[in-house]
Amino acid sequence: MCFTLIGGAVMRLESIGKNIRKYRLMKKLRQEDLAEKADLSINYVGAIERGEKTPSLESLIAIITLSAFQRI
Repeated sequence: MCFTLIGGAVMRLESIGKNIRKYRLMKKLRQEDLAEKADLSINYVGAIERGEKTPSLESLIAIITLSAFQRI
C-alpha cells in the first residue's frame, strides 16, 4: 500500500514499519517493551512493523517519541 504525500512524494506503508523496527532494534528494545511504553498491544506493534496495519497519528507519535528519547 502506498500513500502520496503533499508535494507528490510516495511513501510505502511497509517502509514506516521497517523504520520503526530499525530504530527499535537500534535502541535495543523488544516489541514488548515498545508496546508497553507506548501503551499499545504487542500484536499491534508487530502488525505495524510488518506493514499490515497503519498506525494512528497518536500511536505513531508515541512510537516516534519513545524511539527518539529512549536511552541505550
